[in-house]
Amino acid sequence: MLKTGKRECEIRPLTSFRALENDETRERAFLQFWLSEPHWYKLLEIFEGCVELFLRTVMGPLLAHFLTWTCYGTWTRGRAPGWIDGKGERAFGAPIEEADPILARRDMANLVEPPFLMDPASRRIALDGLLSLAAEKGWETRAAHVRANHVHCVVSGMGDPARGMAAFKARITRDLRAAGVHRERYWTRHGSTRHIFDPAELDEVIDYVVRRQGRPMAWTDGAEVHHG
Repeated sequence: MLKTGKRECEIRPLTSFRALENDETRERAFLQFWLSEPHWYKLLEIFEGCVELFLRTVMGPLLAHFLTWTCYGTWTRGRAPGWIDGKGERAFGAPIEEADPILARRDMANLVEPPFLMDPASRRIALDGLLSLAAEKGWETRAAHVRANHVHCVVSGMGDPARGMAAFKARITRDLRAAGVHRERYWTRHGSTRHIFDPAELDEVIDYVVRRQGRPMAWTDGAEVHHG
């Protein structure tokens, strides 16, 4: 049995593919096997682990992860004044593409429900949910800022940042629904995950999250919590 973190699956012996009628049938069966079973999750975990080990060896100890994700429908491609190609979010230090009104209208037309904007009550719920989950997991929240249409946070001790981001989204979604904020989609898919190894870079990112977001909303610098 193969345990991937998603579910267990039975590995089909290679001889079972060889027993099929011809090369075309074997290729089709093998492709269906790999697409239907979660083996690629394991390969992805191995790849991510190798990258993490390389970065730690070359860059030094990992200090924190800088996570950014956006609210559904609020950071579409082509939006003014600028956008991030392929991400739909303004990640720290990422190149900004020029506005494309045609692309922006096309993406807006493809939305399955209206964009999600967090009001002050929702931002408070989101920040509290983020902080409570981090405390439960034993992660250190260095900084966080919940805006009307996106969330930034800088967290140490997280491990896999993609899974950490997914956990934050799930916790905040649960808390929003419990508070009566009901909709099908709250967040855009995935987000930005950045590894921070340099202390000076960590200080810069924390300053960016706390003080360079425009009018303060719901935020923390790791010491104080302000719900805006």
